Amino acid sequence: MTITYNWKILQMVTNPSLNGLTDVVVSATWSAEAENVDNSNPDMANIITAAVGGTASFGAPSSTDFTQYANLTQEQVLTWVWASGVSKDATEAELLKKVTPNQDTILPNPWGA
Repeated sequence: MTITYNWKILQMVTNPSLNGLTDVVVSATWSAEAENVDNSNPDMANIITAAVGGTASFGAPSSTDFTQYANLTQEQVLTWVWASGVSKDATEAELLKKVTPNQDTILPNPWGA
């Protein structure tokens, strides 16, 4: 069983001019996906996926920590999402519950039918 997580920024909303800065990102829509691949059966892989998402809002940046819109990276914007109150660990734990099959097993009664 291999579990992978994939975080993405789907879109960003900008303010054209804020505190003397241009094209300031004020919010971002994000998604997080988990994929559980079980290759224990050589004839068929079992794949379970789950996803969650939302929107995170950001405060106004200062001129000392501002990055021009054209220079932003997805990784940088994701750090803003996590800093805005979206818990990376809690989100991945929620996704893990969704993609991990229930480990309970139904057994026959030990005394028969």
